[in-house]
Amino acid sequence: MAPIITRMGEALNEQFLHVEIEIPSYVDDLHGGICIWDKNFTKGCDMEAMLQRVDETVNRVAAENHLPLEDSKHERLVLRDRRRG
Repeated sequence: MAPIITRMGEALNEQFLHVEIEIPSYVDDLHGGICIWDKNFTKGCDMEAMLQRVDETVNRVAAENHLPLEDSKHERLVLRDRRRG
């Protein structure tokens, strides 16, 4: 799975220039972590659209590499730092 996860990370990092994306995995679980450090970008960011593009990219790369993903295990968790506004 490591080469596929690497491809996912590369595809995501090509799309999102103002964010840091990490895709750590454990056995058959993937985690897509999006970190936005630029406070100004955070304020104007459409998080729902960004998450949708991440989902589409991950699913596309998985399908291209014949990696089945379990839709029922898909979750989104958004954490925000209230101190940053």
